[in-house]
Amino acid sequence: MVLKGRWGYLEHDWEAFEGSYVFEPPGETHTLYVPEDVEEMITYFQVNGVMYKWRHVLLRSVR
Repeated sequence: MVLKGRWGYLEHDWEAFEGSYVFEPPGETHTLYVPEDVEEMITYFQVNGVMYKWRHVLLRSVR
């Protein structure tokens, strides 16, 4: 949920603006950007579910 400002992903041609809700399917890869004319961007990001790839990387680095 975008609380203030706006942002987008370099790989897509849309921008999320205040009040927008963005759903990202699992496995989506992208690069977040905030346009230069936006002084401040505040967004609530929520990740649900298991992140298998990160768990695998973390377990390997601990051993």
